[in-house]
Amino acid sequence: MQYVDVIFLTYLQDLSLVNTWNWGASGLAYLYHYLEKATKPRCGNHGGYNCMFQVRRGWAGEKYSHRDPICAKYLPLKGYKYPDEHRTTLDRMEVDEVTFRPYEDHRHIRPFEDICWYSGWIMCGSAMICPYLPEGVLRQFGHVQSIPRHPDESAKAGLNRFTIGEAFANYLVENYVTEEMRGPRAQNGFETVPGYIAWFYRVSHPKLWPPIEGTGKTCKTGSID
Repeated sequence: MQYVDVIFLTYLQDLSLVNTWNWGASGLAYLYHYLEKATKPRCGNHGGYNCMFQVRRGWAGEKYSHRDPICAKYLPLKGYKYPDEHRTTLDRMEVDEVTFRPYEDHRHIRPFEDICWYSGWIMCGSAMICPYLPEGVLRQFGHVQSIPRHPDESAKAGLNRFTIGEAFANYLVENYVTEEMRGPRAQNGFETVPGYIAWFYRVSHPKLWPPIEGTGKTCKTGSID
């Protein structure tokens, strides 16, 4: 009883070409597109939240093999339709409850690909175009988190799908996070440079709760604007 975007029909018209599509970038663009929708109040589509909670609660499947992706370890269970309770649980998580590098002990099976350092637009078809900015999540790559560039620098506005495709193909020329930008390796997954936390609180929000309806005010924990 789940709808699938019709864009996938164009990918499957010729089954002999299925293995030539970049499913990784397409899957990420699709995920980011619907995670944006999932942050809205009373949204029924919040698969990203479900995935995070399955990892945290440890609903492991018996058929999991170490040669499978890490996410295959957990069973897809149904949860609440609306994400309000999930927001609360996420807000209460402590740093030591977060696994920043889930593949750290899995690299002999799933080696790291340099294209993960690509920084810019990714797309699924021509309708779902989202920015992929790894410099904002350096902790997931094992580096100390620094204050990232403004998104406009790496994901320039006004690019069409052809120029986006060219930028992705030439990712090691100029559209990637350089070694200098990556900074030092982290000893602990939560390390940040001095000033990062203050910057994060200034440009983002510490909690996921939306504004209180009918009051014109936000919760004391922040808004999602």
